[in-house]
Amino acid sequence: GTPRYLSPEQAQGNPVGPYSDIYTLANILFEVLTGSPLFKADSSFSWLYSHVELPPPLLRDVCPQRNFSLLLEELLQESLSKDPANRPPSMLQFRNRLHRGLLESPHPAEQVREQGQVAARASEPRRKSPSEWSKTEGEGMW
Repeated sequence: GTPRYLSPEQAQGNPVGPYSDIYTLANILFEVLTGSPLFKADSSFSWLYSHVELPPPLLRDVCPQRNFSLLLEELLQESLSKDPANRPPSMLQFRNRLHRGLLESPHPAEQVREQGQVAARASEPRRKSPSEWSKTEGEGMW
């Protein structure tokens, strides 16, 4: 595996399983959502050390301009736990909680600000879902 995305147990040479995949997926999701890697490191050893020893940062601390929901924040913190037993027990549960976390409104203190943004977005045209694409629109997408 790539040191940047290894689970703590893999970094320590311990057995891995689906719980390791959940950690790695949460690590990648963190980077996708924030535009920043989970940890800052300049060598393979630094990456391994970070995954084993450092607590994962909060989404809102790394990317304060985004309105992440509490459910999403909690899911990532749990999924990035150093102890595999504290991570979601299955990828299905991870997926379901991720879906709810992406749909939940942002932190309560930010809801007032978000209401103005929602009103502005309401005037934007709605994107088509993949099922609404014409045959030619969807070609080459995957």
